[in-house]
Amino acid sequence: MLTRSKTRSSRPRALTATIFSNNFFEQPPKSTAATLKIPHWHHATNDEFKALMKNNTWTLVPTPSNAKVIGSKWVFAIKRHADGTAKKYKTRLVAQGFHQSEGFDFDQVFSPVLKSATMKLILSIAVSKN
Repeated sequence: MLTRSKTRSSRPRALTATIFSNNFFEQPPKSTAATLKIPHWHHATNDEFKALMKNNTWTLVPTPSNAKVIGSKWVFAIKRHADGTAKKYKTRLVAQGFHQSEGFDFDQVFSPVLKSATMKLILSIAVSKN
């Protein structure tokens, strides 16, 4: 039996020195406190928070006595160019939905994600109804 490894039809790519630059090994911070010390992460977090406030993402209301408050946390990621250098520092504030109990507050979730197929459907209905 001939395999690709025996015929050498697929050879691994040669790694270049630019992939192993110092920026390539940079990891996102593990805590929010660490972002306050690094200027580009601090800037990315501020931009995300300003966007949330500008879009009126939430409204502050008094907590009912029988309600359980779901926490939130910051998630950090680095988007990279093909050569491994940092392209963009991204942050996102996410709800800790794993604290919910099925049957009690499990169906009360807000997800800010919109699929493009859903948006196309909504726009086509709007266009057909003038």
